[in-house]
Amino acid sequence: MGADAAAGDAARTARIGSHNRRTLEPANGMAILTVIMPVYNEITTITEAIRRVLASPLVGQVIVADDGSTDGSSKAIAVLAAEDPRIMAVAHTTNEGKGRALRSAFPLVACELAVVQDADLEYDPNDYPGLVAPIVERRARVVYGRRDLMRSTFLSRLANRALTGLTNLLYGSRLSDMETGLKVMSAQLWRALDLECDSFDIEPEITGRCLIGGLAILEVDVSYRPRSVAEGKKISWIDAIAAVRVLIAVRVSGQRRRLDSIDVRPMTSDLDVLDDARAQR
Repeated sequence: MGADAAAGDAARTARIGSHNRRTLEPANGMAILTVIMPVYNEITTITEAIRRVLASPLVGQVIVADDGSTDGSSKAIAVLAAEDPRIMAVAHTTNEGKGRALRSAFPLVACELAVVQDADLEYDPNDYPGLVAPIVERRARVVYGRRDLMRSTFLSRLANRALTGLTNLLYGSRLSDMETGLKVMSAQLWRALDLECDSFDIEPEITGRCLIGGLAILEVDVSYRPRSVAEGKKISWIDAIAAVRVLIAVRVSGQRRRLDSIDVRPMTSDLDVLDDARAQR
């Protein structure tokens, strides 16, 4: 990303997030995880999605990035944010894409680790301990939640298999679910990726930037309840074409920096935090 673009993004993030910026004071000593939740017209699920996320003892902050919703989601988010200091609301005036929503949230992450979780109830926050454990235990720096896609449509399974296969071919990886929506790493690494994509193509960009930067990705099995288009699923075959373009572009552009050289040292107390969180499941 060029200097002008980066400066523009920084200024824009400050503008849309300043109304709800606060010093994070976790409700308990176990809070080591920020949940970044991009939202666009999710009025039927947003309240329950946030409630489930906040129920996890690992969560100290939820950044809800509302990407120009027009169905009442914004009001629901505002009500929830007024009730719980862990919620930080970021609002776009127009729909700019999932990637733009995530990029608006990254500078605001206050906890040590961050996970992206959609607001559609497809993923279960009870899986957080298993996703965080490899990072806290220094066994991995990046962890993806691997889904069982047997309940997904045939076309969804086919597209995921093709995109994951292309990823492995281009980057020499051995992933089985590149397009998963559950991705966890430290706040430092999220910012160091220097992402540029604005739409769903940010998913392959995240993976490409990690792999080309020398970061191995560990996959952990998670629960998954896919929803249908009728229920509000928004990704389409057009996004698959964009994903191919991004995977190739990132690979061809080459390495920007060695991300595996970034010194990320979780606090030793996090091991106790993780054990406590598992005990409360």
